[in-house]
Amino acid sequence: MIWSRMRVIGLSCRARRLGNTSNVVKVALNHLSNMVVDTKLIHLTDYDVQPCRNCDIEKCDGLIVGSPLYNGTIPALLASFLERNSYPYDEVLKDKVTAAIIVGSISETAAALSARISQQPCPTCNAWLVL
Repeated sequence: MIWSRMRVIGLSCRARRLGNTSNVVKVALNHLSNMVVDTKLIHLTDYDVQPCRNCDIEKCDGLIVGSPLYNGTIPALLASFLERNSYPYDEVLKDKVTAAIIVGSISETAAALSARISQQPCPTCNAWLVL
């Protein structure tokens, strides 16, 4: 049997490419690269977001989504990406390791997390909570 390396995509969802969100996603991906994982950083700002065909997401074994928090909500770029995903998330992310990195003030991030912590994560996915 031939084993291939695990592949993880880091998705930076901020309009500014060189901001804090991109930096923390890079740190996470670099850590995984040191553990012999193939990684790829994608900046959503580089793409004209159209209806999602999940081409890259279907090929990866894990997904890290990094997003700044603006006034307690996600930026328009990430909302646009999520709204255009025509597939059910539980099917797309089935058996994939996922993580979310939230960049914001301590009080804003804590409030957003406490509002969402009671929600059931995708039952078929593995999930990491990164603070």
